[in-house]
Amino acid sequence: MLFTGSSEHTIDGKNRLSIASKHRALLPQSVVAWYCIPWPTGVLRLYPEPTFLELANKWDDSLTPSDEQAQLVSTMFSFAERLEMDSAGRVRLPQKHLDLAGLGSEVAVLGSKSKLEIVDRQKWQDGERQRFEDLKRLVATQTPSSRS
Repeated sequence: MLFTGSSEHTIDGKNRLSIASKHRALLPQSVVAWYCIPWPTGVLRLYPEPTFLELANKWDDSLTPSDEQAQLVSTMFSFAERLEMDSAGRVRLPQKHLDLAGLGSEVAVLGSKSKLEIVDRQKWQDGERQRFEDLKRLVATQTPSSRS
């Protein structure tokens, strides 16, 4: 799945977010859930369940992980929450995730390759010109192997 584009949304009083039809249309019919992870940059990352499971299974497990690796795994997976979509294509976002990311009800949902990102709508709009201007520099900093 390749998620692109953006859309503006309002999170309702029950913390429900409607996944845009252009993004839902990319999902196989068997996909009924997403995994949500709050990120310290004020973002909620939404992974379709199959993508999240695939990426999680790629991590090497060890009976003797380093302290840092053990902390990363326990932190990342303790914050991850499985969210089932209802028949209207909505997910109920955990209040804790919204609080950690500092998100209110007005958000933008961004296609971000294999996932969706939920960000504050006003901050996204305010930073659009700067992000566009940074695009050339960001592309130039990537190694050829990371661009493929």
